[in-house]
Amino acid sequence: MAITNENIKHLCIEDWGIHTCSMEENRIENRWIATKRMDRKVPNKHISLSNPQSGNLRIINIANNQKQNCKLEIMDYQTLHIIHQLSPPFQWVRNVKISADGGLIAVEYYTNYPASFRANKRWMIYNLNFKKELYFVDKRKKRMNHVTFKSMEFCPNVLNSCNFISLCYINKDIKLWKIQDNHIQCTGKEISFAFKVESYRWMQNGSKILLWGRKYYVDCMGRPEKLNTILECQIQIWNFETWHRLRSMEVPSYIVRQQQNLFKPSGYVNNAGALHNVNYIDSDCTVLILGYSKIIGLIKVPDNGVETVNLIEDFMNSFQPIFKKSMPVNDISISDDQQFITIDIDDRNDTKASKLVIRMLSGQPQSYLMLKPSNGNKLTKYIPDSSRLIIYDYDLEYCIYEYNLKANNLRWQTIKNKEIIYFNEKREIIQEFDEEILSTCCAFINHDPLMIQLIQKDGKSELKVYNYKEDQQSTKVFCYSLDEPYDRCFAYNNLQSAVVIRTYLEDCKRSLKYKNVSIAEKPNILNMRDSEKCKELLRYDTEPEVTCVTVTGSKYREKDNTLIFVMNVKHSVSCGILVAAINLCDGAKTIYENKYAYSQIRPIYFDDNYLITNQQKVNSNDYCIMSYKLGNSKAQILNKEEFNYHRDRGLACKVNLPGKYCIDSLKIKCSSLKIKEDLVHEIWKDEDAKIFLTTSSSPYSFCIFIFEIGDHVTVFDQNYRILRKSCKNRAINLEFDSRILNFEELSSENLFLTFNINNSNIYIYELNTLQLIHKISFPYFIVQHTKWNPQQSSFILSDGEQRYNIFKKIQQD
Repeated sequence: MAITNENIKHLCIEDWGIHTCSMEENRIENRWIATKRMDRKVPNKHISLSNPQSGNLRIINIANNQKQNCKLEIMDYQTLHIIHQLSPPFQWVRNVKISADGGLIAVEYYTNYPASFRANKRWMIYNLNFKKELYFVDKRKKRMNHVTFKSMEFCPNVLNSCNFISLCYINKDIKLWKIQDNHIQCTGKEISFAFKVESYRWMQNGSKILLWGRKYYVDCMGRPEKLNTILECQIQIWNFETWHRLRSMEVPSYIVRQQQNLFKPSGYVNNAGALHNVNYIDSDCTVLILGYSKIIGLIKVPDNGVETVNLIEDFMNSFQPIFKKSMPVNDISISDDQQFITIDIDDRNDTKASKLVIRMLSGQPQSYLMLKPSNGNKLTKYIPDSSRLIIYDYDLEYCIYEYNLKANNLRWQTIKNKEIIYFNEKREIIQEFDEEILSTCCAFINHDPLMIQLIQKDGKSELKVYNYKEDQQSTKVFCYSLDEPYDRCFAYNNLQSAVVIRTYLEDCKRSLKYKNVSIAEKPNILNMRDSEKCKELLRYDTEPEVTCVTVTGSKYREKDNTLIFVMNVKHSVSCGILVAAINLCDGAKTIYENKYAYSQIRPIYFDDNYLITNQQKVNSNDYCIMSYKLGNSKAQILNKEEFNYHRDRGLACKVNLPGKYCIDSLKIKCSSLKIKEDLVHEIWKDEDAKIFLTTSSSPYSFCIFIFEIGDHVTVFDQNYRILRKSCKNRAINLEFDSRILNFEELSSENLFLTFNINNSNIYIYELNTLQLIHKISFPYFIVQHTKWNPQQSSFILSDGEQRYNIFKKIQQD
């Protein structure tokens, strides 16, 4: 996160500059052997390849997806010449598969749009050789209608291309199907799990099937019923020909780090890593690769002839971590010869994300390689029965990049002494060290940007403060040790203090349990000579049934020197809200708590005086909007208003915000969104009615909010997607996917900043005229948060994790 001391770069315009954080990975390889351009009209992240042993290496692609002229294109992979082109009777394709011999395709599509329920999803199986759609039959070979399943996979063996396995919608049953002539029939072979099947895949060229699932129930929030006990996952390997189970292995569902490079099984706690990926890396399936959130490791399965093996008891000694990153892992792919492992990192917030390839030797990591052919979001696939890897940029370039991993022109980096491949905060690969970044934040103090890291090192918490001095073109770094463990840090404009908070209630790493939430202040963070320790601001005792506390918002109210925290307090099946106001002068506290009544609570607006939340009631589609008046040490926090609505009817909500030249207090008006047009005009004035009528048909939005402050109006939906900005008689409709990056943007009276996720551009508008005054190309990461200085002459962009970029307006001569 250290700010580089480099010259200002001019981007697209002449009067804004950028100071960037170091983000480049070291030794990135771009030496692909071939590129293939795909359809650019609509982003399509689904492609599928046949097996080259069949004699036809074919690829299937979707052209013009989501449009009336949608087409399925089956092409020769080498030349990209179209061999077959289909115009299906549907226009929204969700997934495509092609069989190993290239003669069959499977297409998952929506029967209508928008598609919110599984009943709208269908699979079509098509025979390319006979040019006809196949149909499903029962045991009596009577035609079946509306056969549905959640997912399917063709057998990768060319000789068994007519077989595929499917997973049912309740994620408990796997069935084997066989295609004969013009029909598809279930073979009667099934695998049933008592609990949910998380994943399944073919192994060893289709001779075996690997599947795994959790051996416990979870609630609607994904939490297990038992929180403090070690939970198990079951991994099974089945023989395809004989259809019997070969091995069954028990592994922990959650792990925590006991000490450097050692991990132990754990219950469902705040800092535990959950099992997400399972694969194998040898032909006998004696070595498994397990992905736990941000940790990937190997575990050897004893070859003792026992069918059921418990790998939990000696997990700490047998689990060998090989990779660690600060972002989750999407998938782990293995080449058919088990020589190469590709780790697909979650790159939603990292458009420069690379793909990591690990080369194996005798079941151990030998060397690694970073591949990054483009800046778009990418997926990886191995060409069957080969060491050729393709990386498909489905976001920006719409291009396939192919690598021969056995080529001599790739610079593999040796892994020594079983070291862990680790990404640090600069996105550089380094050797593993026992330091973990728990939280980051940013602010402006005396016009200078400031970044803070909360670090856990050697079991203790530390603060690192980076203060960039523009006049000196340098960065000062301050380090402070903390007496207690914390997990979040906060910084605020013009407050020379860092605020730290501990919200987790159980720490398995230190075998500690807490019964309270702790908030503390570290004063004078820009003065190393000041040895003042952290000052405790709040220690709030929680009830025994509380499992987790999460901070959803925090503000510093400068006018009365008050800190405000908004927290979700989670119970086993529901959650409530906790709002705390703390005066930094006299330490006076005001606390409001609304106990466990909801399954989720999201802030819709948050400023110095008001909080508005949108929450869903437990086990229902009933929601409500709540507004709060935020008090201080002399005035209580009040729950002012509550508006109930049902998701199917939607919500139309208008909020009038108090401002310098408008109303004195917050006003909220609500109605159902999906009602007759004449009733909309009866409830709302013409301009508001027009907005609600034009946005109510959106398939993505069931809540539409109009926020008005004086002449400025912002329209957005329940996911913070901005739909419209207006001022007096001027208005702009944002057609691209743009989100609210900071609630302060809603009450800004000068500039409005938004980020286009699709083309990675920053747009800055002058609010009174709504003229686009600056357009800045920003391909570094997906912006999740912004922070302006009070004068709106500088701002900081953040990916919500650990990366920041600082922009400053340059005065023209």
